[in-house]
Amino acid sequence: MASRYVLVVSDERAEAFTKIFGRNRVPIEGPTAEYAKLPRLGRKRVFKIELSTLSDGQRQRLAEYLSTLWDMPSERVEEEIAARGVPIRAENALMIDLAPEPDFV
Repeated sequence: MASRYVLVVSDERAEAFTKIFGRNRVPIEGPTAEYAKLPRLGRKRVFKIELSTLSDGQRQRLAEYLSTLWDMPSERVEEEIAARGVPIRAENALMIDLAPEPDFV
């Protein structure tokens, strides 16, 4: 299953995304950003990763990365991911709709 929406990052996160996902983009749940309170960053606009589209390897690398970033055991990270998903800051990122509907008939 593929995601219709992709978030491309172009800041310091690009290197981490490339290590985790093999490129500087990640599939997201939808085209609308929401606000979320992020640790150490406060209230930010975010998109959420479309977790169902990740391979087992990508999911594992993501959990390992977040475990280090959040200073949290990987088992707890998996619980957090399952319960809340994974937000990605919208700033310095471009949302792409891969299958846009025509705007004419």
